[in-house]
Amino acid sequence: MNDALSNQDAIYQQMERNPRFQELVHKRQAFAMLLSLIMLVLYVGFILLIAFAPAWLGTHCMPAPT
Repeated sequence: MNDALSNQDAIYQQMERNPRFQELVHKRQAFAMLLSLIMLVLYVGFILLIAFAPAWLGTHCMPAPT
């Protein structure tokens, strides 16, 4: 059992040293950071909209039904 575990560790270490794996990790981190920044901007924008233009949120998109 312990030998199988050390084999898995060796495989994982080999994968982590692979340049293509490192590139994939870097791309994933960059994508996650981009999405996080987009969500932060949307959230702060919405909070600012609520704070400084609350009437705009109450405007009707369509005319009221008769």
